[in-house]
Amino acid sequence: MKVSHLGRCIAFGDFELYPEAGKLYKLGCRVTRARPQELSLLTLLVEHAGVKVSKNEIEARLWPNTKPPKNRLNVVVSEARSALGDTNKEPRKYIATLGEDGYSFIHPIKRVDRATGSYDDIEAEQAYRAGMQCLENREDMSLRNAVVCFKRAISKNPSHALAWVGLADAYIIIGVHCVDAPTDTFPKALSAAKEAARIDASLPEALVPLAMVELCYFRMLASPEEKFRKALSAKPWLPLAHNGLGLLQAATGRAEEFVASMHKAIALSPLSVPLNAFLCYSLCFTRRFEDAITAGRKAVLGDPESCLAHVCLGNALLYQAKYDDALIHLESARSLSHDSKIYLGFWAYASALAGQRKKAEQALSRLTSLPRHEYVPSYFVGLIHLGLGHQDLAIDWLNRACEERSHWVIFLNSDPAFDGARTNPRFKDLLGKTGLKNIGDA
Repeated sequence: MKVSHLGRCIAFGDFELYPEAGKLYKLGCRVTRARPQELSLLTLLVEHAGVKVSKNEIEARLWPNTKPPKNRLNVVVSEARSALGDTNKEPRKYIATLGEDGYSFIHPIKRVDRATGSYDDIEAEQAYRAGMQCLENREDMSLRNAVVCFKRAISKNPSHALAWVGLADAYIIIGVHCVDAPTDTFPKALSAAKEAARIDASLPEALVPLAMVELCYFRMLASPEEKFRKALSAKPWLPLAHNGLGLLQAATGRAEEFVASMHKAIALSPLSVPLNAFLCYSLCFTRRFEDAITAGRKAVLGDPESCLAHVCLGNALLYQAKYDDALIHLESARSLSHDSKIYLGFWAYASALAGQRKKAEQALSRLTSLPRHEYVPSYFVGLIHLGLGHQDLAIDWLNRACEERSHWVIFLNSDPAFDGARTNPRFKDLLGKTGLKNIGDA
């Protein structure tokens, strides 16, 4: 295993941890499911092996400039244990809970002398980890910062395949969140993903952004499904692969399969807030709204500051006409995202359905009056018009969204929001443009 450039090594069991580079290996293979926060936690505990480390100390290390969301530390500890195979089915081998306020690393460790090598590689890994942290927060500026971090990693080590994957993922999420136009972001994502695959053709992570671009931008179906399944066959825990496969299943009217995919993903990472939020989302597509609300509440409980969890729960409540509760969560999503366009759009749509037309119209005016250099998300303009009862105007804007290659149009054939428009001939024509089948015609 050629890791001499990674700095000092701490070995335990079948694992080797490189604190400076933020890498964990098992039997010579990198443990890629261990994300930056889990690795920071593991480093802190391993460096104080055999000693209790308080929750306050851990939070100060992991969140130096802010207070973490409630229960977030529990999630990080659980994910770190999962990466080590430290299950509940037998006594802990690595991370033990000591009382109510601390943890300890309990496995014997061996410190390996620091090796010399390329400092640029270590800096690249640190920049990559920072980029992954930024991707955890779906707020617009954080997503832009992720791009900066991944580009910095690549400048230090152009052969860092996972940094190229991260850059591709960042551009995809920026496009999905309507921060920039899809015609700008998805081609960049495709270019970065191809570079990752060129560097390491065997890397399963590289298949995921390639498949996402095919599905969301080119609206292909067979090829991305093959890529998602191939990636999951190699690494069953890849959350974006499960997410992508689920989106494809939703797009093709296979809502129950979407739910099954999310259950598989959650079984591998039960405390993941995004996965539980997407379970809520998938259950809405099956019209099992009460089950969706239950899943959404679990996601919000896992991270009360997750705008994704709030918007999924808010939409589930909205479909049940529980307007007051829905607006509470959609307002939280809007606030937590600092008025990101998509969360503003969902909130305005709900406001229109709840009879708060003035608020919806103000948000509509705000979106359509954006400066010329900013992307106006036609899909969400159309959605607000739909909530206001302007069905023809809504379809006009949704046609624009289709022409803009907005990924959101792949849900037109199964999203409950459009059930009232399914008999409209113009809506059926729109679905023909997307290449998708109207579930009302099934």
